[in-house]
Amino acid sequence: MSQIKEIPPQGASYGPSITPQQPRRKRSKGGCCCCLLGTLFSIIIVIIVAIGIALLVGWLVLRPNKMKFYVVGTDLTRFDLTNNNTLYYNLTVDMAARNPNKKMKIYYDELEGIASYWQQRFAWSTVPNFLQERKNTTNIRLNFQGQQVLVVDDSLRSLFDREKNERVFTIYINLYSKIRFRIGDFITGDYKPYVECDLSIPLASSNGTVSMFVSKRCGVDF
Repeated sequence: MSQIKEIPPQGASYGPSITPQQPRRKRSKGGCCCCLLGTLFSIIIVIIVAIGIALLVGWLVLRPNKMKFYVVGTDLTRFDLTNNNTLYYNLTVDMAARNPNKKMKIYYDELEGIASYWQQRFAWSTVPNFLQERKNTTNIRLNFQGQQVLVVDDSLRSLFDREKNERVFTIYINLYSKIRFRIGDFITGDYKPYVECDLSIPLASSNGTVSMFVSKRCGVDF
C-alpha cells in the first residue's frame, strides 16, 4: 500500500525552533561589596609597601644616629645633709651635647636637667632652647643651688656619712628634652629622648681646689 503524504496547507511555514529564554539573574549586592573591599585592601597594601620602601631609602641615605651626651666637668662646693633631713647643695655640671649626623639639624625645644641623690630628686635646672647644627658639639651648663628636704632612713644616712668622709658623692643627672629633627626644609614631629648620667662627684676643698673629675659619657634612650 502506498503512503499518502500530507500536504501542509498553503501559506504555512515553519521557522527555526525557539529556545525559551532563561530568567536573568540579579547581581548580588554582596558580591559588589566584596569587590570593593578587595580593591580597597589592595590599595592599602600598596600604600603601606610604598611608605616602607620610602622610609628604608631615607634611612639608608641619611643614616641617622643618636645624639651623644658627655659630662665634662663638675663643681660641687656644698653638699650638706642636716639632722632635720634638709639637703643644702651648690652644684654646677658642664655637659657636651654632640650631633653626629651629617644631614640633620636638631631643634632642642625643651631641655631640663634633674639632679638626684640615691633616687631622690633634689634640684632642677632648665636650659634655653637652641638649634644644633650638623656635626656639631654644643656646651650645656646646669646650675643647681638651694635646699631640699629628703626622706632619710638609717641606710641613706649611713651612705651619706660614708661619702662625706670620702668627699665623693653619688649623684644622678638626668635630662628630659623635647626635640625635632630638620632635614633640608623638612622638620619632623616631636621626640622626647631621655639622658641618664650616673656620676661620682668630688666635693671641692675648703681652700678652693677641686678634685679631678673624669669625663663620662651618658646613656641616651628614645
